[in-house]
Amino acid sequence: MSLRAIKDTARARLHQGMKVETLCYAEGPVGPSTTVWCRVNSKNDAVGDLAGTSLSYAERAETIPKLIFIAAEHVPVKGNIYSVSDTEVYRVDHLEPQDGITITAVVTRVSKNEMSAYAPPAGG
Repeated sequence: MSLRAIKDTARARLHQGMKVETLCYAEGPVGPSTTVWCRVNSKNDAVGDLAGTSLSYAERAETIPKLIFIAAEHVPVKGNIYSVSDTEVYRVDHLEPQDGITITAVVTRVSKNEMSAYAPPAGG
């Protein structure tokens, strides 16, 4: 088995164990929604560090939320809204290149006012 096949198998198992149900809104809150499964991944990046140095000048950390999809199941599109729960709703900002069997969407949380327009999934 090749290294790539091993990575794909591991990612599929990870996805199966950590996926959450979301509702995907492609046409805004009044349009139809579809059920989609993804993993929510948030990474804290230091803001203010000098690139190319080992100096730690960062004064704060910024959380960058990402949604990870299995490409064979769903391909996200810039602007799509994904409702995870009544307090967690994301808009796709941009997509990273497909990596094996997964596609990662870099997302931003929608405002609390806008969040109420999107129904959460039944389990959320």
